[in-house]
Amino acid sequence: MRFVGRGHPAVRATHAKTLELTPGGELTERGTCIVAVGAEAQPAAPMAGPVRIRITAGGRSATLHATATSSWDPAGPIVVRRGPLRLPGTFATDADLAAADLPRDLVAALQDPDALVTVDVVAVPAETPTVVLFAADPSRPDDPRLRAELDAADTVEAQDAGARSLVEQRQADGPRRLVVATADLPRPPDDAAAVEVVGLPPQLAVIAAAGAGDYLVTTTGDVRRALRRTPAGGRVATVTTPTALPDLLALADEVRGSSRCTTAQPFGPIRCADVEHPPQLVGRDPVFVCFASADRPDGLDPDVRSAIAGLLADGVPSKTAAAALAALSGMPRRAAYDAVLALRDG
Repeated sequence: MRFVGRGHPAVRATHAKTLELTPGGELTERGTCIVAVGAEAQPAAPMAGPVRIRITAGGRSATLHATATSSWDPAGPIVVRRGPLRLPGTFATDADLAAADLPRDLVAALQDPDALVTVDVVAVPAETPTVVLFAADPSRPDDPRLRAELDAADTVEAQDAGARSLVEQRQADGPRRLVVATADLPRPPDDAAAVEVVGLPPQLAVIAAAGAGDYLVTTTGDVRRALRRTPAGGRVATVTTPTALPDLLALADEVRGSSRCTTAQPFGPIRCADVEHPPQLVGRDPVFVCFASADRPDGLDPDVRSAIAGLLADGVPSKTAAAALAALSGMPRRAAYDAVLALRDG
């Protein structure tokens, strides 16, 4: 892809966090991130995944690397951000340069109103394993976001008949995997590390990224009650504030035996978190959270956990308590014994 624009005398390029091309023809000194005006895309379509961006004007150039977002609207501005937020107009995130980092001789060339500014964007191979969950609309086979994600993916998985009508499954060497679903939320593979979600608001994106569970409980009320009463095989989704999130992680660890969860803020990325590794949050926006199924040995259904704890408190031997746990939960005897020891020693 190539963007073509022109220079402007008001170009300052002093913004430390973003870089922008604007389709408009005017620029004031407040636009410290703008490096070109009258910018047009050739072709006008979003991209996805890692990209190399080269800015050229007046024989001078600079190159940066970023991650393109398929949600970019070609009708708006072209914003490249150092951070992860995908606000409207964002073409790419996680860039290694911003406007303030451009060489000053290039900035001088960008201040020439007669200068032709070209910005060439080239896809580069992904290095980090990433799973992209795409909630597709089967009535939109030409969705430009889907086309962009397909172009960037090494492996493509369709999880239902509607998805299979939109994409062809493929398996290739490479770390970027696209999972498409239409009838339900897309599900990540069990070994997924980094997860992106396309086509869902944050309150649903965190649920999809959390993976499978026996069922889902959502609440905006008494989170403690929901965490205590939801069996270990279920997921719990809620919304909280950045300042309250650490206490919520600790509470889930206390009452469920697990605080593993996914989080997201509006326009922000999906983050995996637990009580030892809280997510990096941006600003004061609400935080949507989905706690995954409990995965620690003592991650038991609340009623079962209470019953076994009562037996141990009454002096019942660990082996006897483990036999009771195996009978109540269907756990293998060895796993039940390990869970009882964790409860006894915790």
